[in-house]
Amino acid sequence: MKKLISFIFIGILVFSLVGCQSSISNENVVDSNKFIDFISEDMNGNEITQDIFSETTITLINIWGTSCPPCINEMPDLEEINNELNSDEFQIIGIVAGGKPFKNEAQDILNQLEISYTNLFFTDSDFAKLEVQFVPMTFLVNSDGEILEDPIIGSLSKSAFLDKINGYLNK
Repeated sequence: MKKLISFIFIGILVFSLVGCQSSISNENVVDSNKFIDFISEDMNGNEITQDIFSETTITLINIWGTSCPPCINEMPDLEEINNELNSDEFQIIGIVAGGKPFKNEAQDILNQLEISYTNLFFTDSDFAKLEVQFVPMTFLVNSDGEILEDPIIGSLSKSAFLDKINGYLNK
């Protein structure tokens, strides 16, 4: 019995440190230097496209899952960053892994954590183009939708996110 409990504990620890695996994976990325073109909906049903990137200098895109503790744990830090940085230069967009079927769970999490940044639901085909294998997964893109560096797999601290973001804003 002790071995079973130890095995379960180690499994939970590894799972929470590495991130959460997404069940969607595909190799159909259109252009690895540019974020995909998309038509999506936000939490209020408003249509959003990749044109949202042109509103700021840098956009942080955070793909998260409703059953992913590392995803949920980093969201308050992302909210703080969103509130601290100039909204003309920077924005955060969340993408809910799994899409609209998880809308109620996503809304509950966003409400509980008082998250104000935009969150989107991608279609299955658009989500598949992102080649998401683990969440959280974070992209930094410029106003033209160009991906600035390799995606960040797993969660980061607030200071690590700020270092990356400010490095691009100060260029």
